[in-house]
Amino acid sequence: MSNPMAYFMLAKRRGFHFRQLILIIELYSHYDVYNYLRQIALTLCSDKVSEVRWISYKLVVEILQKMYACGAHELGLNFINELIVRFCHCPKWVGRQAFAFICQAIVEEDCMPMDQFAQHLLPSLLSLSLDPVANVRVLVAKALRQSVMEKAYFKEPGSAYLDELEETVMALQADKDRDPFNHSSLRLSGVGSFLFLIPSRTEEHERRNLMQVGRARLLPAERQRAPQAGEVPVLW
Repeated sequence: MSNPMAYFMLAKRRGFHFRQLILIIELYSHYDVYNYLRQIALTLCSDKVSEVRWISYKLVVEILQKMYACGAHELGLNFINELIVRFCHCPKWVGRQAFAFICQAIVEEDCMPMDQFAQHLLPSLLSLSLDPVANVRVLVAKALRQSVMEKAYFKEPGSAYLDELEETVMALQADKDRDPFNHSSLRLSGVGSFLFLIPSRTEEHERRNLMQVGRARLLPAERQRAPQAGEVPVLW
């Protein structure tokens, strides 16, 4: 990778399928992934094409997983701090919403130890429960109820984070906006998934996009089909 950004720009002009970036992570060392693919992933997070942005969030998660799988915890922590600055503290709400989604994906993929997640990412995620934008609070509620609070690490008696998680969910249940209330309150009886009431067209489009991205690693390139274009906002 002598000049990865130049290659990235050339590939973009030629219509490169960016989900393939997820597949090539395994071909490079964690140093190369951190030094080069990390920059590409963060650049793609602000792409004007919605499909590319959602794939880039998945790519961010895969990069973090690579760091921890290789024992490069210091590089992983550096990347986490960069994500917090770039997304959690983003002045535009779509950046903060992306941070909530990335956190949920990190937990669901088990790409880092949960004690490390709790120490380095959970405080920033919980801070977004007070975000002034309801769309951000909705994804925080989803992340907490669907993923974080389903992990045994956070459900163990005496967990240092259990009280704070429950307090945050209770606050979201009292949210004056209907969507954060619904996503933090309701669960399907007898199963571990939660009931989403009346999803908006944008939410449904995002769900299909994420399912498409999640299958990218399992499907040959010629069988991968791009989702329909939707109205996912550009980041910044």
